[in-house]
Amino acid sequence: MKTIALKLDDFVLELLTREAKQRKMTRMEIIRSAIVNFLVTQDDAEDLAYIQTHKKDRKISFAEVFGDAT
Repeated sequence: MKTIALKLDDFVLELLTREAKQRKMTRMEIIRSAIVNFLVTQDDAEDLAYIQTHKKDRKISFAEVFGDAT
């Protein structure tokens, strides 16, 4: 595992410290879990945007999609 340098302003550092105390975790564990959570869920916003843009599209029946092409 590689170490990365991270500069945080005092406000963010205070929030991390408070959150770490409440969860009984280290600040690094909070940061790591936030990064992993972001990477795992980053496509959700794109999926929701795609759904919103195609919400009024015409629904295609099952038969049209999977029916015989003969």
